Amino acid sequence: MANVAALHSNLADSVKQLSDETELLRTELYHLWDKVQVSHDERAKFLDTYPGIKTKTKQEICKEIDRCQELHKQQVTAATQDLRGKLFDLWDKCYVRDEERGAFAAFKSVDFTEKVLQEHKTEVEQYEAYHQEIQEVFNLLSRRDELYERLYELEMAALDSNRLNNRGGHLLKDEKEKKAIEKEIPVIEKSLKDARLQVNGELLTINHRPVLDIINEQWESKRQLKEAEKKSKLSEAGKKDSCKFLLPKIPSHHE
Repeated sequence: MANVAALHSNLADSVKQLSDETELLRTELYHLWDKVQVSHDERAKFLDTYPGIKTKTKQEICKEIDRCQELHKQQVTAATQDLRGKLFDLWDKCYVRDEERGAFAAFKSVDFTEKVLQEHKTEVEQYEAYHQEIQEVFNLLSRRDELYERLYELEMAALDSNRLNNRGGHLLKDEKEKKAIEKEIPVIEKSLKDARLQVNGELLTINHRPVLDIINEQWESKRQLKEAEKKSKLSEAGKKDSCKFLLPKIPSHHE
């Protein structure tokens, strides 16, 4: 009788242990289901298929936990990468310098955890709020960028010797557009120079950089690009001229 009692006690302990472990696993699974947004129908189907506290039920719950953990990892990775794309775009819109971008260490992480995801969310929210705060100024800067890039294109096109034929009146159209842009850019720059941050009335800065510095840097960059393009075109023209003297003379029918 003593052996039977001991056996019964051990069996009861095993059942209780299996029950406790299964319930803990179920709780973990419910939490994961919420995270990966498993539908109620899928949950009900699984629970109906694997009910109670059987060993088979415990094994299947473990498998489902592993599946959901992998799915969650994939979702966190995809969400983080999506936020990185948004953040990169915001950095460009907010004129964030390379050293400031590099200071955000999570951007370089290859370990896509919830902590890294949350850090990206916080960074995106920060720059979204910042961009919204002085959106009118950023719109002016964006418009100005478009204008001076187009101005650069027109100036480079004017250096193209093939356009001297003026087919279809393109030269006249380009010249009119160029003059219009040259009038609009100073108006925008004056608005930017006169701008103030409403929050404290100080001179406008973009990520601690005076707007005037950004404007001057862009003009200097444009000037350097223009000079490089001129040198490139002159170099190409020089090569073509030198080739004329290297080509063999084609004999005429009279020679």
